[in-house]
This record gives sequence, structure tokens and C-alpha cells, in this order.
Amino acid sequence: MESQAPQLNHTSDAITSWRRLSLEDSRAKKIPLLSYYDKTEDLEVFQLTAKATFRPIDLNIFALTETMNWSLSDRMRFWYAGGEGESLPQPKEIFDVKPQLFLRKLDTEEDAFCQCQIDMHGEVLMLSNDSKYAEGFFVRVFVNVPPSFHGLDDWEISKEWIRAPLIVAGFCGSLSGARGWTDRIPPGIERSIEEAKTNYDSGKWNPCVVMCRRALEEIMQFAYRRFFEQEPKGLDLNDIIRKFEKEKPHVIPKHWIGALDSVRNIGNVPGAHPAGSDYVFTRVDADLALLQTVAFREAYFSKIDRDVDSYYVLEIEPNKEAEENA
Repeated sequence: MESQAPQLNHTSDAITSWRRLSLEDSRAKKIPLLSYYDKTEDLEVFQLTAKATFRPIDLNIFALTETMNWSLSDRMRFWYAGGEGESLPQPKEIFDVKPQLFLRKLDTEEDAFCQCQIDMHGEVLMLSNDSKYAEGFFVRVFVNVPPSFHGLDDWEISKEWIRAPLIVAGFCGSLSGARGWTDRIPPGIERSIEEAKTNYDSGKWNPCVVMCRRALEEIMQFAYRRFFEQEPKGLDLNDIIRKFEKEKPHVIPKHWIGALDSVRNIGNVPGAHPAGSDYVFTRVDADLALLQTVAFREAYFSKIDRDVDSYYVLEIEPNKEAEENA
């Protein structure tokens, strides 16, 4: 072993380690987050367990906060042990947690969610809807981190897709908290974007753009109600965009106004109305529409309208039998 200090090239090292970790498992797959919103029956979650053979464990905070678009819905929490005889806050189902460091990351652009628990014995437990995203998260945050630069060989790693109902339910609860969205947000927004992605994957460029435009119109109608406290009666997408454009100071930054107009205008090019036109509506048109739509959805709910993403409601049905025996 060479005695010189390792060179800090974390990005390339992380990519190499991620590829190696991914190649070890042929069961790589991804379940759309939308699947976890409606029901938990017959659903799986990806579980990665890693036990450190060294101490201490260093975390790459820069990777978390600067390279992974850390937002208001993401969390880094330390659950500590309470004092003897100390009463727990209600509901106990949430606050009765063993000491651990807890991380969660919602990546709406990648349609991925990852939660990570690090216990007091150096074991990392990670759950996700996307095996590749979880593996990448682990490598970027825990592997080749200065000053010790421990590699994959310094971890005992196991991976599997599991159907345990309690684990899946806990994952769904954590996901609901990370989404930070209540029923005030029209569910049609997510459905429209998911349909746009499905059409894109199937090579249906025109329907993809139509659904992108619909999703943006739903977001802007929602924004109109939020900021102007009235229904956008009789207003189309262009009318709503122009209304926000005139606001001083700007509610929606000018560069996002331009992005909205770009998707709106795609519907006016000959490709969207092919009758009597030679224009061929192709993937590049759908690329522009989908990228701009997903980017604006993320910007609106994480930066423009921050109140929406800063709190949520979690309802837990109390265990009456446990209360009676307490």
C-alpha cells in the first residue's frame, strides 16, 4: 500500500464505485412514486443494508446539500435517547424511535425517494423505490469520503426488494411527509406529468406535449388561486402567465415565465396541429416540453410557493387496545 495521501477526486471515484455496486445486482428496477400514493398492498421497496467495518463514519455533506438539490422537503435528523422517565410527545408511533441519524431525499426530477437510517452500531439501512438511485445515494454520501476515504470493500453490503407490510407502510408515510403536499394541490398535476412521461417513453411525442401543457396549466391555475385568491374564470394559460408577468415585484421570475411560454407555444407550432403542415413533430419537441414542465413543477413547489412545501398533515389511527392496556 502506498503511503502517500489519496488524491481527492470524489466525483470519478463515486461513479466508479456506483457502477461496481450496481453490477453486483441484476435485480435493478424502479417503481413509480405514484404507485405508493394510492395503496401499499402488494408493493415492494428496495432495501440496502450496509455495516461499516471501521469507525467513525464520515458523511459527504457537500454531496447532500450542493450536488443533490437539497430542498425544504428533505431532512437530516438526529434522534437521541430521552432521559429516564421522560414522557414522549404524541403520537408515540412517531416519536418512539431508537437513537439514530435519519436522512431523507425526495428527487422529483428522477421520480425517486430515498430514506436512510444510521444506527449507533454503524449500520446503514436505506429504503427506496429505485434501486439504482439508492445505490448512487449510498456511494455519494458514504464512500470515498475524506479524510479516511473508505471504499466499498470497507462495507458489508446486502440488497433486496422486500414486501414486508410494516416497512412498506413506514416508507409510504415518510414519502408522504417528504412530498409536503396536502389535498390543496390538485392531484391532476402529478397524473398529467406521469402520463406525459409514459407517452414520452412510448415515443408518442404529440400526446406527451399535450399532457405537459395540461400539467403547466393546472399548476398555473393553482398558483392563480393561491396568489390572487380567486378563481381564474375565463382565463386560458396565456392569460394567467401574462397576469403573473405584470406583477411587481415578480412572483414568478422572468426566466420561468419564458419557460412557461416555450411549452405553451409548442402547442401552436404546426406539429401540434398537423393538418395542412409538413412540420414533423419529433422527440426534440417532446424533450423541450417535458424538461421544462418537470423543472417548473420542482421550482414552483420548492422555491416560488414555499408555504406549500413547508408543512404536511400526517394522520395516525391510535392503537385503542394499547391505550387501554397502558
